[in-house]
Amino acid sequence: MKCHHAQGLRSFHISTWPAVLVCAVHRKPGVSCPHVRSLQSHSFLTLQYTPIPPYIIVHAIHAYIGNFRHVGYDPTFLPQYLTSRTTTTIQVESMAYDVIDRIFFNFLIRGRGTSCWHVRHKNKDYVIKDTWTHKSHVNRERDILTKIRGLKGVPQLISAWTVEIGGVDDRTDTRRSSLSCSSDIRIHHRLLMQPVGIPLSDFSSIRELLSVLIDILDSK
Repeated sequence: MKCHHAQGLRSFHISTWPAVLVCAVHRKPGVSCPHVRSLQSHSFLTLQYTPIPPYIIVHAIHAYIGNFRHVGYDPTFLPQYLTSRTTTTIQVESMAYDVIDRIFFNFLIRGRGTSCWHVRHKNKDYVIKDTWTHKSHVNRERDILTKIRGLKGVPQLISAWTVEIGGVDDRTDTRRSSLSCSSDIRIHHRLLMQPVGIPLSDFSSIRELLSVLIDILDSK
């Protein structure tokens, strides 16, 4: 889960990474190594594994196979270092939004893979909720947000979009057909909402927490 949290833009991860073996000779006064007789008495030999940065591996694989999707990246949500863009962007329908920060990530081993992102477009701030929703519930949250649109103190739905890659809906049964279960097909879905907020658990003081609770009561 920590791996997925660190690379939240990916749908799956390569579990092992190659490493470069570096052999270095270090000289330290007063330290001898009798096991390395070919070196001077004040030297010792160390072996160090230096991990290759993941983006180098990704670029190498991309150069070979020509598709970032095969190493787990979503072409509608590519990090800055894999593109020529100046910022990381995430797509909703035909619009690309600049990613400012990740607001929420779900650490459950089995769930909807929910993550929420603070994004910006034309100096306006939004929240994008990215989930893998069960096929029978894909429109449930959208329908609820549509019904409560305009109410004070609740998220306002701007847009709901089923992620499409190459004109095809992004689904678990198309990504991994051999492992997919017909009763548990997940649809990749995004909700674009306003306003932007932070989790209530991120308060910095008791006073700040109480002020938030008072604002919630005042909004009714």
